[in-house]
Amino acid sequence: MKGDRVYFVGNPDALRCEQLRKVILESRDPSVINQAIHSAPDRILGVRFLGDPDQTGAIRRRPGQTLSIRIQGPDQAMHHARLLRAPDLAARLEQPVRQPEDAILPASMGITVDLVETIDRSEGSLLREILDYYLHNESLRVPIEPFHTLLTSLFHRRETDLWVLNRCSSDRILHVDPELLVHEIPPGGKPREPLQRIDPGTGKIQDLGREPPSVTHWKALPDRHPGCLACRQFSICRGWALFEKDSCATWLGLLDGIQEAVRALRDLKTRAGRFPTPAP
Repeated sequence: MKGDRVYFVGNPDALRCEQLRKVILESRDPSVINQAIHSAPDRILGVRFLGDPDQTGAIRRRPGQTLSIRIQGPDQAMHHARLLRAPDLAARLEQPVRQPEDAILPASMGITVDLVETIDRSEGSLLREILDYYLHNESLRVPIEPFHTLLTSLFHRRETDLWVLNRCSSDRILHVDPELLVHEIPPGGKPREPLQRIDPGTGKIQDLGREPPSVTHWKALPDRHPGCLACRQFSICRGWALFEKDSCATWLGLLDGIQEAVRALRDLKTRAGRFPTPAP
C-alpha cells in the first residue's frame, strides 16, 4: 500500500525524493508548478492551485493531470466560468457554505464543485439542500464532491471512507509541508508533530517514529465514543466524523441521504433487469 501513497507536496524540492511516486503539487506560483511538471511529469498526478484564478491559464499541465482551483463563492465562479469548465478541473470551495447557491450555481454552469474542505465548517441543513440538488436535478452534468465519489463508490461497492476523502489517511495519503516535514493531516489548523521528514541532502524519507493522529483516534474510539463502532455508517465514516469534532450529525445526515439514493438506484437496476433490453 505504501507504494500507492499519494503525496500532497507544498515544496517542489521534495520531488528530489524518488520515493514520492504519486504527487499532487500545491503552489500559488504558476512558474514553480510548470518547472515541477517539466522535471517530473510522470510523477505529478495533478495540481492544487492556491493562487488567483486569473493566473490559472499560465499553468502548463500535461494531459490527464487534474487541476483544483479555490474560489470564494458563486460570483467568482461566474467570473471565471469559461476557465472553470475545462476538463479535469474542479472549483474548490474553502469557505463555509453560506447559502446553497454557493455550490448549486457553479454546478448549474457546468463547473465541477468540491465541498470537502467546507463540510466540517458548514451548516448541515445547507449541505443537505446541495445534496438534494445533486441527487435529484436531472439536468446536472458535473459532479459535486464529495457526494459524487461517495455515491458511485457505494453503488459499485468500491472501498472508500471519509478519512481518504478528507486526505487524512497515512496509509494512502501524506502531506509534505514547505519545510519538507511529512504529516498525515493537511496543513492548517493547530500545529502537529510530523511523522517523517525528507532529508534535503540525500532526498531520503526519514521516519520519526510517531503515531499518526488517525491511529491515536481509532484506539480511543471504544472509550470516548462507544456508540461509534455500532453506527450504521461506521463502515464509511470509520470515526472521521468525530475526529476533533463534538458532533457527527452533519456527516451522518449526508451519508444517510446518499445511502438512501444508493438503495433506490439498486432497486431501479434490479427492476430494470426483469425486462428484456429493447432491440436497437
